[in-house]
Amino acid sequence: MTKDLEKRIIEKILRFVPAEDDERLLSFIEKLPLSKTKEKTLNFSIDGYRIAFYQYQDIITKEKFLEVWLFVGEDPIGYVRIDPQFGTTRGEPRKWELTRAYIRPKFRGRNLSFLFTRITLSLAKKNKAHSIVAYPRHVAMLITLLKEGFITQTGNYDHTLKRILRQGGRWYRRDVNARRLYYAQELRPFIQEGSFIMERQLTKKTFWQYLWEKI
Repeated sequence: MTKDLEKRIIEKILRFVPAEDDERLLSFIEKLPLSKTKEKTLNFSIDGYRIAFYQYQDIITKEKFLEVWLFVGEDPIGYVRIDPQFGTTRGEPRKWELTRAYIRPKFRGRNLSFLFTRITLSLAKKNKAHSIVAYPRHVAMLITLLKEGFITQTGNYDHTLKRILRQGGRWYRRDVNARRLYYAQELRPFIQEGSFIMERQLTKKTFWQYLWEKI
């Protein structure tokens, strides 16, 4: 997928989803069919791809999330699941959550995780959310989040993760398979430990936040 096509897909999604207003956004999600039903839903096509909007309902909490699905023809590629009310508490900055980004195995390796992450970032920015949190479930998603400016909430792993990312790019610049193997070996233990959440702040950082990051 080209950068131009990715940009056009995101721009069109932003026109469809009323993310600028919380009430309108929740009403929009409420009216969408559940993704598991595969009912006909709001969608659009662009250059051979089809983007469709569904609702996902958490089995336990009954919370309703937005799912943006990507198809090629009628063949589903994957989806991104987004919670626009993650940890929303009165008086606290609003946070969104990239709950899950799933890509079917035969479509992996095409940088589609970047598309799903950027869709979430763009919608949250339109909403003027304070930040987005995400849980890296696999190595490819961890790499995507690092490259998109996410950091660990505790801050304990950031230096090591970024060092591994830089080294892989430098040592195996021309060998994609070797680079993937290196990242899998070095980064998978962090995923298996599963003890960190990543976050990217969208609002402008204060002087003190910027200074603290440099320490």
